[in-house]
Amino acid sequence: MPTRRVVSTVLPLLCLTAALSCKPKIPEPEPAAPASAPAVAEKPTQVAVPAAPAAPREGWSEVSVDNTLPLCVFADAGARESAKTIAEVKKQLLRGDRPVVFGVYSPKCVDPKCDELSTLQCSVERSGNTLRLQTKYRGFHKDGATCQGDCRHATAGCESPVLEPGEYTLEYGGTTVPLKIPSALNMPCFKRS
Repeated sequence: MPTRRVVSTVLPLLCLTAALSCKPKIPEPEPAAPASAPAVAEKPTQVAVPAAPAAPREGWSEVSVDNTLPLCVFADAGARESAKTIAEVKKQLLRGDRPVVFGVYSPKCVDPKCDELSTLQCSVERSGNTLRLQTKYRGFHKDGATCQGDCRHATAGCESPVLEPGEYTLEYGGTTVPLKIPSALNMPCFKRS
């Protein structure tokens, strides 16, 4: 009966093996994802918006000038862009059936150590043969400061509609100035007196 003894010994082992193999398998933890690098915050893009500056910080005063800024008449945008200061403005030859360009200059030079948040604007509107000009300068100046080391000049420009040959009137800051198209302007700059 050796066979019976083998069966009686082997049978419990087979049952034990079967029982162990039928146990639910405990899932192994999945390997952790590699640690990612910390997110780096990107610098926001700053966009210059020609709007009124925010309120000044303590020790800074607002500078606001409307319709009294130095103003010049140019034949085109290239002539205006080449004149960074009023001293650089040259004689202008205005032609008919083209727009003219007006250039406006800040009331003083701007030094980043003493002045900030400056905006300079110019607009022109035509009504018949009258051109109405509006200019606006806004900025802040550090109280008591007299910086002159890094002086920069601020300019802005605006273009009229096409002007046919004829006589026009410029209205600016309570002053009226005649303008003839075509013409040569030896002294193309003016401002409110």
